[in-house]
Amino acid sequence: MKRIYLITALTCFMCLLFSYHLKADDEPKMRLKDKLFFGGGVTLSFGNITVIGASPIIGYKINKRLSAGVGLEYLYYRERWQRNGPIYQTSIYGANGFGRYVVSDNLFAHAEYGFTNWELPVFDPVANRYTTERRNVPFFLIGGGFMQQVGERSSVVIMALYDVLYNASTSPNPSPLIFRAGINFGF
Repeated sequence: MKRIYLITALTCFMCLLFSYHLKADDEPKMRLKDKLFFGGGVTLSFGNITVIGASPIIGYKINKRLSAGVGLEYLYYRERWQRNGPIYQTSIYGANGFGRYVVSDNLFAHAEYGFTNWELPVFDPVANRYTTERRNVPFFLIGGGFMQQVGERSSVVIMALYDVLYNASTSPNPSPLIFRAGINFGF
């Protein structure tokens, strides 16, 4: 399995390097500050399940259509398993690397590889109770998104992504299909 991850990462890296050389010679030179973008999202959910989180990103425009970047994620998760029963709470954090290719003015393709570290609830049949075990869970997301400019250098981004490494027994996500929305500055 580690070989698959390594081959996938190397393939993505080689594609990025190759695409950099496809840059048109007549494309105007961009300053570094014009090539960088940042953004992210905020997660808020309250009730029997409470989730509070932030996911900042920073990226670099390789050329007019292709960009790559990194992101971090932190979530506080709290859930009451039964009425007046035990409360499960944990901190979930992770990191990722991503690539985006702008297909048209508002549409882009997105690929992302990373990991999420979280305390996985595990039922102990001997003690007849749940315990937790902290694990790193890898993910590889592919999909696309829509971006709408809301200023000269900012945009609202909505994405639909699919986790090809999804495993229902270890993933903190309830489904391999993930929807995201956020704001980018400079993209």
